[in-house]
Amino acid sequence: MSWIQANMSVLLWATGVPTAGAGVLALFPEAVLRFLGLPPERTLVARHAGVLISVFGFGLVWAAGDPDRHRAVIAMTLAEKLGFVLLVALHARGASARLLAIAGFDLACVGLFGLYLAA
Repeated sequence: MSWIQANMSVLLWATGVPTAGAGVLALFPEAVLRFLGLPPERTLVARHAGVLISVFGFGLVWAAGDPDRHRAVIAMTLAEKLGFVLLVALHARGASARLLAIAGFDLACVGLFGLYLAA
């Protein structure tokens, strides 16, 4: 068993809690968009994105409690995070350092989750 497999429950908490924190986007979309250096329009879409991202985060935390849930939740979250990373990469020109940092966190999650699923 690899270190990642042996510690996946802890890693799911460590990645799930910050991911669930995106729920703040649903509550305060204008402030979060400005913080990320994005135009504060489209608040309905931003709120929806915040809800969806936080659902993935809560899913990671929920899966941490039962190893039988790991693979399915990790696979879905990997797809969501990879999609975000690719979107940021395609539109990176002019992206704020804060948005790039979030994409960097998601890229690290993609690598971690990919290694777990490949084992």
